[in-house]
Amino acid sequence: MKHILTILLLTFNIASKAQCIPSQPSNVVVNTDSTTIEFNWDKDECADKYVIRYRKLNTFSWYSVSVKNIPFKITLPKNSVFVYQVSALNSRSTSSWTDFKTIIVP
Repeated sequence: MKHILTILLLTFNIASKAQCIPSQPSNVVVNTDSTTIEFNWDKDECADKYVIRYRKLNTFSWYSVSVKNIPFKITLPKNSVFVYQVSALNSRSTSSWTDFKTIIVP
């Protein structure tokens, strides 16, 4: 009986998550340590993963990375300035992007 209850609870949890819509990531914080950039934000229980998109300032080509675990670290070139946004998603929906923010890599 205990195993059946556990399976039912897990099934309900997975089904519930599939029904919810992820919110735009909040409290996004970026820390820099030389060329290593660490992204962090409040976890959304509806999100299966997040996407960080970034580009060098005054360019048009976006790079994106899919993220399952936060905080997330990436290495960027020295003496550069980037803009970035973050979005949350699951199999049902994708949140809106966060506002543009700037990273200065010393």
